[in-house]
Amino acid sequence: MELIQLYKGQLTHDVFICGLKRKLPIRKVDDEVWIASDHELILGDVEFIEEVARELARKISGYKVDVTVTAEAKAQSLCYEVTKKLGLRNFVVCRKSLKSYMKNPVSVELKSITTKEKQKLILDEVDAEKLKGRNVALIDDVVTTGGNMNAMEKLVSRVGGKTCVKACIWVEGPAINRDSWKARENLVFLGYLPIFYGKKKYEAMKKLLGRTKNERTLSDSSLSSTA
Repeated sequence: MELIQLYKGQLTHDVFICGLKRKLPIRKVDDEVWIASDHELILGDVEFIEEVARELARKISGYKVDVTVTAEAKAQSLCYEVTKKLGLRNFVVCRKSLKSYMKNPVSVELKSITTKEKQKLILDEVDAEKLKGRNVALIDDVVTTGGNMNAMEKLVSRVGGKTCVKACIWVEGPAINRDSWKARENLVFLGYLPIFYGKKKYEAMKKLLGRTKNERTLSDSSLSSTA
């Protein structure tokens, strides 16, 4: 699959995963940038969540995971299903806003491809205690820029946990900067999604990828889609 594609007005993008065929709506997220959004699947397609969670759990079952962690809110149902299939008792959700009931909260900043402004991931001391000294699996639906995954890993480390595996359904687009490389190191995933660009930006991205072809890219052996 070409990980960057020219946007020509396509309305949907077909995906085939875990024996399922689905159409993802294509949505604009920035100037001349479109993505195939999985929001309709991850926020309501029970069959899809069940099947991809089963496969992700199978892939990470060899790691000594004590607890799973995800970020609020899109991947929560996925994380719940993965956790259940691993036979674990707990999963932790990193919140994106400070709540009045939180005691001694710990936070880190993040920026993702689908949000214009910087956000925060926050844990209170109750959830922090669940992670302290534990082996953690980070769960997300899509990894693109690495913002969510890197922020979760930093937050887990800050409260005394250890990330032993990272897992997502899809990696999206090419890894072209340090943050996306870092997020995709030793990442377990099930498939790829392209990013779509308008003509001018598409040509610029092709040149950028040409200049970085001898550097680390999405095809690195550090990625483990078939693990």
